Amino acid sequence: MAELRSIFKAMLLTHFLLVTMFAFLPQASVEEASGGNTFAFQKGMSYATYANMTPDAFSSAESAESLRRMRQIGVEWVAINVVGWYQTNADSADIHKNPKLAPTDEALIHVIQRAHDLDMKVMLKPMIDLEDGRWRGEIRLSEPWFQNYSNYIYLFAEFAQEQNAEMFCVGTEYKSTTSWTPQWKGIISGVRSRFHGNITYAASWDEFSSISWWNDLDYVGIDAYFPLSSGNDPSIDEMKTAWENIASYLESFYKKVEKPIIFSEIGYLSTDGTNKDPSNYRLQEIPGRLIDLQEQCDCYEAAFQTLWDRAWLYGLYWWYWQTNPNAGGSNNSDYTPQNKPAQGIIAHWYSLNYYSVPNRADYTVWGLSLVAVVETAMIGVLWKRRKSVPKG
Repeated sequence: MAELRSIFKAMLLTHFLLVTMFAFLPQASVEEASGGNTFAFQKGMSYATYANMTPDAFSSAESAESLRRMRQIGVEWVAINVVGWYQTNADSADIHKNPKLAPTDEALIHVIQRAHDLDMKVMLKPMIDLEDGRWRGEIRLSEPWFQNYSNYIYLFAEFAQEQNAEMFCVGTEYKSTTSWTPQWKGIISGVRSRFHGNITYAASWDEFSSISWWNDLDYVGIDAYFPLSSGNDPSIDEMKTAWENIASYLESFYKKVEKPIIFSEIGYLSTDGTNKDPSNYRLQEIPGRLIDLQEQCDCYEAAFQTLWDRAWLYGLYWWYWQTNPNAGGSNNSDYTPQNKPAQGIIAHWYSLNYYSVPNRADYTVWGLSLVAVVETAMIGVLWKRRKSVPKG
């Protein structure tokens, strides 16, 4: 019987060691896949100076208060969008800073430190716009452009590293350039040599599936301005149906690329019909177009209700929070959720815990299956030994 007791003790010890090992394996596996960086669900918000383009907007007392209010509604990650850098037009290759509009280095240092002081993590997200008003996704391919863009983005990658940003975005919606895979791989490699946190690229909603270099990044970033209906004022259920179809496709895409997905931007105007083409910021400029706080609110609710428990989704960055703490309000038709019902929707959902951890289930099931196999084998040995022990 002493021998049987020894086998039983060995079985218990084996169970403890295997379960402990596999409890920690998922995180280790995720860290290894991203060069030692860890993944977390990002209750995010985009922060930009488009409504107040002055060099010191990010370092103002107003900005400090606006960030404080952002944190109060449960935001844990802030994407600091660096704007005020331009290209002359889609055919040119020049990239230059407008010193009257772009934030100073001191202002950027200040806003990153302020976010960290509020216990928020930072994604630095530099963006260039075209001076002729066209969309950056129309920029023409050229070797000079890639050279200039490399110099531009490396400058900010080094800055992000110096300021301890947790995440870096290597580009945003440069749709016409992303087919040049070797050039983008080179840019990503150069960023990694300068910045040691997680990195992503913010692809437009109609661009992400054609990109072939997601494996070089840590996250798939999607600016998720998916159309949700063909009419004004659809119900939440109608929009949830649209999101179900989108979510099904994104789940299959996630399994294909094996990279966690974040919505690097998602947002809606508080304007009638915004759900039909969420990226169309000019909708609010149409004469006679009504302010519609309810449609904006319903769009937020439909997205949260459909997406919150999806295992492939690692975060949402709502477009966008302004440096003025009193921005938005009932007479505002722009994207900001500030001081509107949509702000309350964010506060509600961000107050909830997010339990879904992609990949962990796969590793855990595999690990516990191995535990079960080992234990079954040991029980078999124990039973065999028991039968061989002489009775009486």
